Amino acid sequence: MWTPDVYEGAPTRSTAFFAAAPKVAGIAMFVRTTIVAFPGIGRSGKQIVVFVSIASMALGAFAAIGQRNIKRLLAYSSIGHMGFALIGLAAASSDGVEGVLNLIWRSIWR
Repeated sequence: MWTPDVYEGAPTRSTAFFAAAPKVAGIAMFVRTTIVAFPGIGRSGKQIVVFVSIASMALGAFAAIGQRNIKRLLAYSSIGHMGFALIGLAAASSDGVEGVLNLIWRSIWR
């Protein structure tokens, strides 16, 4: 919940960096850990990843509704995007990883 406060207080260039870089690094770490390093963890921890992704999507969507500051809205949008990326990770397959990478690529370069 610290993310909106950081986005609001930071300069615009820093906010743009915070919107993209930690998202890419976090998902890359999760993909690398669950798919490459521990391939069996994806199937056994699937319910946890699904629950966290749904919670992240709901928090990002509902908290963004009442925002008046564009930077805070961007922060809650970023929280919601992580939930969508985790859904692809919950698939624990190469198709899921490809979907996660496509989502991250499109959210950064659009």
